[in-house]
Amino acid sequence: MENDIDCSVCVVVNSNNYIRRFLDSLFHTADPVSLEVVVVNTGLENELDYIEQDFPGIIIYENNTRESMARMRNRIFELARGRYLSFWRDEIIFQPDCLFHLINFLDDNPAVGIAGPGLLTVNQSPLVSSAKFPGLFSWLWGGTSLAAGGIIPSPDTQAEIDWLSGAALVINPNLIDDIGLFDQSFPCCEEIDYCFRAHRAGWHIHLVPAARAVYRYPALKQNDWTWSRELYVGLRFLKKKWFAALKK
Repeated sequence: MENDIDCSVCVVVNSNNYIRRFLDSLFHTADPVSLEVVVVNTGLENELDYIEQDFPGIIIYENNTRESMARMRNRIFELARGRYLSFWRDEIIFQPDCLFHLINFLDDNPAVGIAGPGLLTVNQSPLVSSAKFPGLFSWLWGGTSLAAGGIIPSPDTQAEIDWLSGAALVINPNLIDDIGLFDQSFPCCEEIDYCFRAHRAGWHIHLVPAARAVYRYPALKQNDWTWSRELYVGLRFLKKKWFAALKK
């Protein structure tokens, strides 16, 4: 039987302040894309009761044990029934036809494994959400940033890129069949590692600026040591894993 669900949409709820706006924008802009929606609850308990009432048919996945993002995403892979699987932050606000453009692009380009929209700030300014991979020597000589390989100059231009932000991406399930699931050893940055593996396997990754979404990115607090520590450990994992591959 042919799959009648175009896209499985997975969103992790970090704040009850954002999830309703995310879902409202999703359902108001998705048509004609058919959806399956998985909401991952990270511990808001009864605060999400209204979702099942106001948005019938949504699947709520309880992540009470606070699994890592990579492990949680892998579990969603096993649940998803859509032709494509997508992951989003709850701070995303979909703009008209965002999913339509992404699904059409992937349908027309079967060699593309991962696609993402052009992200905008709340003021509608382009927000950089992709970059080139750091090269072996750029990191050896002191590069410590995820963008050590170079920022993509304009998110307004449709282009093949190296990696996309995990805040908004759509994955071709054939890529999953080819390279497997996310590396669960990563505390964060697992989506960047996944893009790296996709490139190594010959898949393409594209920014699709015709698809637009606003990203209300929360400012990183200077004293948020836990998040900073996770990012630092994630970068160390990337370096260790990528050095071995880049030398080959």
